Amino acid sequence: MPDTRDPDAEAVDIIARQLHCLPHPDGRQPVRYMAMSTMGKPPAVRDQATQFATRAAQAIVHTLKSAGKIIIDRDAIPPAAPMPVDDSQPRVIEIWCGLCAGHRNTPLFRLTLRNPATNNRINIGGPMLLQSLHQLATDCPHMIAPPVDRVAQTAEAHGVTPRP
Repeated sequence: MPDTRDPDAEAVDIIARQLHCLPHPDGRQPVRYMAMSTMGKPPAVRDQATQFATRAAQAIVHTLKSAGKIIIDRDAIPPAAPMPVDDSQPRVIEIWCGLCAGHRNTPLFRLTLRNPATNNRINIGGPMLLQSLHQLATDCPHMIAPPVDRVAQTAEAHGVTPRP
């Protein structure tokens, strides 16, 4: 049976019921509009508060819709289809500094994850990779790479022979 609930009417009802004490996303102190509370008030005042809360909720929903937003039940959204993978091209991802990625112009480095020319096997010379990380051309002030002279020692300690 199809869902016949009106998401706009449901949103109005939820907002109107919660308007006296709206939970804030930070989880700490709720936003309180005590004039909207019906607790301990005479019936006439309670009815006025309920009517005002409903009108305010309708105005909020109208404002959102007028700004081009839609209200939809989360369950009504179908799951996203997986993105098709183009195996004919290498897949490259950019690695950014987690501290300053929003303020920088260049990634720390780019990493190839898939290369069809080599049957998706990617061989990396470890010591050369670490040396190149030390010499990255990035505008990230947080980039601290190991000293170049320690790269060869670390590789030898792990039984890795650098390729010429």
